[in-house]
Amino acid sequence: MSLRIRLLGTFALVTAVMLVPSLFAVSRLAQLRDIAVDGRSGHAAAVSRLGRMQALSTDLDRLERSYVATGDPALGTMASERAAALRGVFREFEASPYGELGSDLGGVIDELVARTGMVDRLVRDRRFAEATEGFEALLPQFGLAREQYRMVADSIDAAAEADLAREK
Repeated sequence: MSLRIRLLGTFALVTAVMLVPSLFAVSRLAQLRDIAVDGRSGHAAAVSRLGRMQALSTDLDRLERSYVATGDPALGTMASERAAALRGVFREFEASPYGELGSDLGGVIDELVARTGMVDRLVRDRRFAEATEGFEALLPQFGLAREQYRMVADSIDAAAEADLAREK
């Protein structure tokens, strides 16, 4: 065997030995990237739904105030639609990877929607004084919802950070 063949063989062997760890590192980096993308998209979807719930709650609050003040049935219809949408977005949030973090929020939203329905019935029956009292009782529920949104958002961020740290 000539020296040239030995040198080429040795070069090929060294190249192969150097290539194996590089290929392994590339595959691990690809897996880490996939994990990060999946985690980020789950986090983004949960935070997006949470933001949508906050917007719907704020809109519902505004519509309820106007509805109780004016008795306009169109406002009542829009408030009912927002309440149904709020419940629907919460159900979507519940199905997300971070849904279990909003378990307390579900009760708050259910109570908010139920009380909104009660106020709607009172206004439709033209019992405005009672509707006003019902709305005033509803105000702390809106405050509780805002507090829950903040707590859930903080929990989502903490869980996302923990997931990322665990995957590193």
